[in-house]
Amino acid sequence: MLLYVGLPLAAAMLVGGCADSSQPAAPAGDRSSAAVKAEPAAADRAAQPPASAAPVSPAPVLTGSAPSVSVSTAPRPPKPPGAAARSDGVVTASAVVDRPTVHAGDTFTIRVEAHIETGWHIYAIDRPTGPSVPTSIDLKLPKAMTWEGDWSGPEPTLDDAHPQEPAFYYEGAAAFTRAVRVAKDAPAGSLGLEGALHYQACNQTSCRAPTQEPVRAEIQIVH
Repeated sequence: MLLYVGLPLAAAMLVGGCADSSQPAAPAGDRSSAAVKAEPAAADRAAQPPASAAPVSPAPVLTGSAPSVSVSTAPRPPKPPGAAARSDGVVTASAVVDRPTVHAGDTFTIRVEAHIETGWHIYAIDRPTGPSVPTSIDLKLPKAMTWEGDWSGPEPTLDDAHPQEPAFYYEGAAAFTRAVRVAKDAPAGSLGLEGALHYQACNQTSCRAPTQEPVRAEIQIVH
């Protein structure tokens, strides 16, 4: 009984195996159709040229030169000498020497003259002047010269309106003199003496601010 059943089952299995072996086997390297289709797309992308970057405009080049700035090297004009106020017209002054030439080693006299407007006066150079400013002379000498003695002036008038505070003054005109010695080794030539007369002008009712009047004189030195 067993032999009868086993033979038909073995025959059936043998026929089935033969039928399966008749189908050709797929190659070992066989891939899915989706993978095969993807290859041409990747190849197409590789064959395409790379996308070019957006053009960049070059930076502008300045062809024009910057405007030039001229700087003047010319010397500036000199400032007016002295910061003090000039004469207001009440007093004028000048300077003269007692002779035009002098020998080296000798002395000469310089004279400063003040002319005072009528109704006004200035104060003494060497006497008490009360609360008012006395007259003074600031004259600069060259190196080859030296002063001898002090300034001397005319006899002033006494203002006795305030006996407790007397003041001496000049009216009309006043001249002041001083001696100057020239050095023995002074070079020959013309030398200038310049400075200013400092004063305060007053009348019977008021006084003006102290001011100055420039003066200048020249002398020739000979050997």
